[in-house]
Amino acid sequence: MMQVDAKIYATGAEMMDAYRLLQQRLRAAPLRRSVPTPVPKPPAPVLIQREPLPHLPYWMGCDIEFDAHVQAWRAWRGIHERNSSLYVRNRAAELGFTFDKIRSQDRHRKVVAARQLLMYEVKKLFDRSYPEIGRLFGGRDHTTVLHAVKKIERLKAEGKL
Repeated sequence: MMQVDAKIYATGAEMMDAYRLLQQRLRAAPLRRSVPTPVPKPPAPVLIQREPLPHLPYWMGCDIEFDAHVQAWRAWRGIHERNSSLYVRNRAAELGFTFDKIRSQDRHRKVVAARQLLMYEVKKLFDRSYPEIGRLFGGRDHTTVLHAVKKIERLKAEGKL
């Protein structure tokens, strides 16, 4: 847009000179906006193919040797766990129940009493944790095992068992 100022001219010659100047400006090359030059695209990245590295655990990549005590502990743990399960099977048979009946969701009074007694015996004889005993007895919660152990201890203290 062009701004034009209004002037008062004293003579006609002044007015004609101003008109000629205006015509020269209008005929002059139009103002151009600078056109942004396109930015050259960066070259495409070159992918280097490398052989995949094998995924090895840290201990396999280093010179770490397992000590004999670790292997002995694993052996003891395997025997220990098998013995507690075998103990529960044999003891359940002595009490007149099958192992599956002890592990089941059955809530009859006789089954529950036998299950609680076995949970107490496993805790005292094998010193397994409450969650481990719960898993042995059909996936029960650790608080169930804790309740059973405390109940049997209370009954023994009262002389009812």
